[in-house]
Formats: sequence, structure tokens, C-alpha cells
Amino acid sequence: CTVQNDLSISNLHSMPQKGASKKSDRQCLICCADTRVAHLGIDVCRSCSVFYKRAEKGHSFKCRASTQRCAVGEGLNCKRCRFDHIDRLLRRTDIPSSSHFSGHDETSTRTPPEAPIASCSGSKATMPSSVDPSASSSANTVDVNIARTDLPLLNRLKTHYRLMCEARLMGELSARSTPPHPLEMNERDFIPIPATLSACNHANRIFLSALLHFGANAFPEFDQLSKEEKWTIITHFFSRFRLFEPGYRADKKFHEHLDRAFAGYTMYLDPEIARTFYTDPVANRSMLKYFEKDLRQNREQLRRLNMHHEEFLATMTLMFWDVGKLALNPDIMRTGDGYREIALSELQRFYRHSLHLDEYAPRMGELFTFSDICEELANEMKHNFELLRLLNEFTDETV
Repeated sequence: CTVQNDLSISNLHSMPQKGASKKSDRQCLICCADTRVAHLGIDVCRSCSVFYKRAEKGHSFKCRASTQRCAVGEGLNCKRCRFDHIDRLLRRTDIPSSSHFSGHDETSTRTPPEAPIASCSGSKATMPSSVDPSASSSANTVDVNIARTDLPLLNRLKTHYRLMCEARLMGELSARSTPPHPLEMNERDFIPIPATLSACNHANRIFLSALLHFGANAFPEFDQLSKEEKWTIITHFFSRFRLFEPGYRADKKFHEHLDRAFAGYTMYLDPEIARTFYTDPVANRSMLKYFEKDLRQNREQLRRLNMHHEEFLATMTLMFWDVGKLALNPDIMRTGDGYREIALSELQRFYRHSLHLDEYAPRMGELFTFSDICEELANEMKHNFELLRLLNEFTDETV
């Protein structure tokens, strides 16, 4: 069903002015030192950031207490646990770059940290508000309320993106020759399997159908368009989003495998699978070339970006309504421009009020650059698909 639209295109949010807020001191999530800059994409100080980068190059440490559960805080002097705490934060999907704001829904499941986290104001081990919003301080409450009231579009997209993911997950798992138990049909428990060409085609059909429902529910104006207009927008969006979203998800699911890519919601490809994915050796060489030339580089770039979910949703909106080059009604162009402006406005408010960043222009530039890379790869993919049709690997029914 279509969600009631509380956001009118005719009532655009004004863009926040640069310099209107001031940087504030925050405390490092590891050693509790004051810091004004979020290093490594999370609230850790420069000292912890430098330590982690050096240790990541191959240093091996032993836990001083032989428990690997030393608590963070001012008294942390165990290099092994210091490294593990930072590494764990970087891998979590619900730890934002600011210790004052959780980038995921409050109702989403959170995995408690494996070791107690000491409060910076005392020696008692407590959960910081950045990890568990239920244990919120007044600062945390303010920032969560900001997210609720001042980010209506991004919050709405968060809900409908999650519903779209659930539809894709259940559709693909149910279509397996041996479907998993219903209790395992969830994001946490499903096991990705190697992709096949026929399974990918089926998954893409589910993806396109889910995108149509997402568009209708997230953007009420989209639901009023003709079938032809909807299909034009969705297929254009799909060609780039299918490259952007799998990389965003892969860094969470396949953190240790930079040469692995999602080829659907629940399937993956890697160089070994790519060697025999098609029946034609020329097609397989083309696939391997992509893995060698583009995939790892893009995975590494997304990892460096360490994107917040709000950034992902804003970029998703910009891609969805990037319709300027399509043969569409001018009213649709204006609708798209309106949503893009709202997404940028809310993203800037997220930076300023939730992450407490003043100098966010370089960060936005990085997001735009990666979006442009997806555009270039989408154009390359179109040429590759034509080659696959000439090789009879693709038919008119292939999505």
C-alpha cells in the first residue's frame, strides 16, 4: 500500500548555509580522548587511527590479560584489544561516524559488542549511547529527534528500502531448489550461494519488481505515472543501482573477500565462478576482466568511504531521479529535481546536526564521484551485454 505522503515537492527544504554550526568536542570511542575529527569514518582520535593503520599492515599482538576482552576507556593499554575494538567498530553496520547518532532504525536488531565498553566518565563498564539508543544521554536524544523530524524523506526511504530488501531476500531464497528453513529466511542467517546465469536472471526480475514497488511507496508522484514512464525511470535507475548497492552490501557480508561481488541479493560471483559462468570462453574472459579491472578497485573505494546509511539513501535518491537525459514529461523532470534537492538538503542537515561536520563538501564530492563511476560502469555493462547477445549467452528474455 502507498504510504501517506507528508513531503510535498512544492515545499522544498531550504539548503543549510555553510558555517552556521560549530565543531564540538567528542570523545574517542576507544581511549576516550577528546577529538573534533571523526577518523576512519567513526569517532576515534588521531592516535587510535594511526595505531590501527600501522597495526593493520601485519603487526601481531597478544592480549595482556589473555582474555581478548579488555574494556575500552582511559586505562586501555592492551594493543590487541585496542586493535580488535577499532576493527569491530569499523565492521559494524550500526555504528555511525558520530558517537551521538545511530544511522539505523531504532527497531532494527543490534548485536552487542563482544567486550564491555567502559564509560569515559568512570570506571564502570557501560554501553555508550552510540551503540544502544535505549541508553541515551540528552545529547543522543537531541540528535535522534533531529533525525526523526528533520529527515522525513530519508527516514521514509529507510523504511521502504528495508521492505524492498526483505522482498528480494524472501523471493530469492524461496526460489532455491532447496529453500532454507523459514526461520533462516532473514538478513542475519541466510547463506549466500554461488550464482548461476539462470538464477541471476530470476533475481533481476525480482529486483525490478521490488524497485517498482519501492518507487511507488517512497515517491507518491512516481505512482501516478504511466507504465511506460515508470519502466523508463526504473530501468535507467536499475542499470546503475545494480552496481552501487551490491558493493555497499558486499563490504558488510564479504568483508574478508574483496574479489567477491553480489550477483543478486543472496548470490555471489568471484573469479573462480566467473571462469565458467557462461558457456562461451570469450564471455568468461570478459567477466574475468571486470573482476580484475574494476571490482576490487570499487570495493576498496567503498570501504574507504565507509558510507553511512543516510548517505547511501541520499545517493540512491539522486540516482533514482537522475532523469534529465531521458525522454520524459517536463513535469517529471521538475519532480525529480525537487526530490534531489530535498535529498541533498537532508544530507547536509545530517552532516551538520548528527555528525557535527562543518566541512562536508569534500565528503559529498566523494559520493558524487563514486556515483559517476557507477554511471561509467553501467555504460560499459551495456556494451558487454550486447556482446553477450551476439555470443547467444543472452536472449530477449534476459534482464
